[in-house]
Amino acid sequence: MTTTNEVFKINIVQKIKREEQTVQKNLFNALLAEKGYNKKSLSKLTNIPYETLRGKVNGRTNFTTSEVVVIAKCLGIYEDPQRIKDIFLS
Repeated sequence: MTTTNEVFKINIVQKIKREEQTVQKNLFNALLAEKGYNKKSLSKLTNIPYETLRGKVNGRTNFTTSEVVVIAKCLGIYEDPQRIKDIFLS
């Protein structure tokens, strides 16, 4: 049986994970806007299916290394490892 304290700790961890994902999602969306893209146009440009891209941005699954490379190249941040790290690896 789960105690109230354990439930509280689980809720805190889940909240932290959501906030971390939100920061990444916000950075990703800001980058798209900065470069003049949206998820649909990026999907077409990268050949990553829209629903797949959307799910990954929303944290349902992780980006693969090859997807990160393709996206970084398309968005012009391939030569900026810190920005890639902030968006995809935080």
